[in-house]
Amino acid sequence: MTFGPGLARIAIGSLSLLVGAACTFVELTPQGEQVRVSTAEAVATCERVGRTKTRTAHKAWIFPRREAKVAEELASLARVDAVEMGGTDVVPTGAPEEGRQEFGIYRCAAGAPETAEAPETAGATETAGAPEAAGAPE
Repeated sequence: MTFGPGLARIAIGSLSLLVGAACTFVELTPQGEQVRVSTAEAVATCERVGRTKTRTAHKAWIFPRREAKVAEELASLARVDAVEMGGTDVVPTGAPEEGRQEFGIYRCAAGAPETAEAPETAGATETAGAPEAAGAPE
């Protein structure tokens, strides 16, 4: 039995599609890197600021993806969401299920991550004894 060039192209194309689908990447922002994945005990004294439901591919075509990779991506998505809500910590509220997981988002007093605005205010200076401008936070 011989395979013609058409069948070989289909096989290579299918394999490429399968491998490409298995390589899902979730980019964690620099601010998201500062958000911790914590336990409920660790955030007991923190303020809960919200929750997020994250979702990523749990299968590549018909093949299941590695559970550890799926869990890592779900946590990364939660950390990015936490930055948008001013959170410093995320706590999973349950186990990942079919590529979905819910997280509580908390703001803890110590170790708050920088927000996107931080670099703009880093170079601000204040004249001794005088506020910078009307309405500026003191």
